[in-house]
This record gives sequence, structure tokens and C-alpha cells, in this order.
Amino acid sequence: MVRIIPLALLLSMLSACVIHVGPGSYRSPNSGEDSVFGDIEVASGQTVGDVDTVNGDIQIGHGATVANVSSVNGDIELSDNVSSQRISTVNGDIDGGKQLRVLASIDTVNGDLTLDGKSKVNGDITSVNGDVTLRTVTVAGNISNVNGDVSIYANSVITGDIVFKSNEDNSALRNERPTLVIDADVVVQGQIILQRPVELHLSNSDHLLKVEHQYQSLQ
Repeated sequence: MVRIIPLALLLSMLSACVIHVGPGSYRSPNSGEDSVFGDIEVASGQTVGDVDTVNGDIQIGHGATVANVSSVNGDIELSDNVSSQRISTVNGDIDGGKQLRVLASIDTVNGDLTLDGKSKVNGDITSVNGDVTLRTVTVAGNISNVNGDVSIYANSVITGDIVFKSNEDNSALRNERPTLVIDADVVVQGQIILQRPVELHLSNSDHLLKVEHQYQSLQ
């Protein structure tokens, strides 16, 4: 007898699935994990290839090394001392632990990004609608956003530019300006490029000298 499982029940069963990687088994950097509905958990100290999911969350354990980490609708949580090539998400948040190392870039569309504790990103940080919060973080590339807030604290170092890109209709954003907050002890080596109106909270006068307005006034 063949039992037919209702679609709703099948989706519920799949969404409850969690893929565990490790501990105790070395994973080749060429191997990886992917999922559509399930969460993915990489145990501490593991070395894996790409980790991808569509609707599930991703958790990377302490000291793990992962190639590329990507999610569409799920959150990405990285513990301390994690190394990764690239991290990206569309609608999920990215939360990094202490001393995160990203060899390339971090990208998000609608999710928020939070990094802390002497983490380093060798490439760019890019967001569209999500907020970016950095504490004691070194970014070797640029930070770019459109509609999200950017907050940089606690001796962070930004080697590249901080860019707020133009929205398709800046005139519609007269009362919806994103906010840029930079602590006085933050080092910004590049420029602060505003292609749209932004509310500025800059504690260091040197940061004000780096601001370039590349849009027409909405007054």
C-alpha cells in the first residue's frame, strides 16, 4: 500500500530537518552542504566547502573553516574564530562572532549585518536595505548601502570608502533618510560618498572633511 503524504505535511517535515556537519569527521574543502528547507549546523573546528540553504538558518561553530556561506531567507550565525571566503544572504541577518575572518566579501540585500570583536573583512561589505553595525572591525574594501543604517564603533578601521548609493527616486525619501554613525576613534582612510540624503552623526571633525555630496539638494 502506497501512502500519500499531504504536501503541507511534507513541507513541514522538510522544514524541521537539520543537517549537522561533524564533529569528529574531517571534511574536504571541496565538499559542502546544501539544503532547501532545512537548517545547517557546522560543528566547531570543522573544515567544509560551500554551505548553502534557501529557507533554513545556518550556524557555523567555533573555529570552523567554510568556503562560501549563503542563504536566501535564513539567518547566518557565525561563532568566534570562523574563517570564510564569502558570506551572503538575501532576506536573512548575518551575525558574526569575535575574530571572524572573511577573505572576500559580505553581501546582504534586506538582512542586517552585525560584526564584532577584531573581525576582518578583506573585501567589501555591501547591503541594500539592511543595517550594518561594526565594532572593532577592519574592512579592507568599501562599505556600501542604499536604504539601511550604517554604524561603526570602537576603533574600527575602514580602508576603503563608505558609500550610500543613490535610490531610484531620492525625492521620495525626503523623510526616510538612512543614518551614518561613526565613533571618534574610528579610522576611515577613504571617503564618505553620499549619492543620496543621509543623516550624519560623526563625532570626529576629520570625518566631516571626507564627506562628498554627489546628489542634488531636495530642498
